[in-house]
Amino acid sequence: MIILKRLWLIPLCLTLSCATAAAWWQSFERDPVAQIQSFTQEVNSILTDAAAAWAIIQPFLTPAQQQTASADYGKAVSVVSSTMGILTDAVQAAADAKTTPQPDFTGLVNNVTAALQQLLDIVSTLQATSQPAPTALPGATHALGALAYPNPALDEAKARLAALKGHAVGSVR
Repeated sequence: MIILKRLWLIPLCLTLSCATAAAWWQSFERDPVAQIQSFTQEVNSILTDAAAAWAIIQPFLTPAQQQTASADYGKAVSVVSSTMGILTDAVQAAADAKTTPQPDFTGLVNNVTAALQQLLDIVSTLQATSQPAPTALPGATHALGALAYPNPALDEAKARLAALKGHAVGSVR
């Protein structure tokens, strides 16, 4: 019942998200250095959430999964860091050169969000394939043959990425 009563919030949130994205993009065009700092903070929050989600999942992986999963997770974090570094360097170089008009950073911003999406996809896949002991988590339920368990950090990371993607879409320009 509560869910049905709150469905009206979805169109409102989507409308506000689009308006917020357009406003953010305009601010980005005016002062990309300040906005990239805000973007970086959000990326770091997503990385922190992903690390917390990984910490919840890792103990439930089989020994055979652990090594490969750790390598995949580490590579994904590295890709996020390098794409973020490229974006930050490009924005700073344009600001230092006082390039007018500002270059289009849409591709670089979207590379960062794509790298974050890949990281969260890896964590989500590991969440789905890990198998906690049935008594390890009260309230865990079987879903599609796998034992499902809550991972609020992963949920938060996904929500933050969705919001960040709303800012990163170049078509709002």
